[in-house]
Amino acid sequence: RVTLRGSVPQAELWAAYRETDLFLFPTAAREPFAFAPLEAMAQGCAAVLPAVCGNSEWHVDGLDCVKVARTAEG
Repeated sequence: RVTLRGSVPQAELWAAYRETDLFLFPTAAREPFAFAPLEAMAQGCAAVLPAVCGNSEWHVDGLDCVKVARTAEG
């Protein structure tokens, strides 16, 4: 089940990360470095990242995130 929550203050967002099972970050391939996945991971939320974005260069697949192909199948 996916719930879209719209825009919320950052403090509420951090609290939501602690109660969320998965943070899916379907970003552009050329995204150099985004803070949203890091904030989610810092609050204990598992992150799914495209294998080709900037954030994926900093994390290990299967250890601190799950990397997927940036395709519908992925």
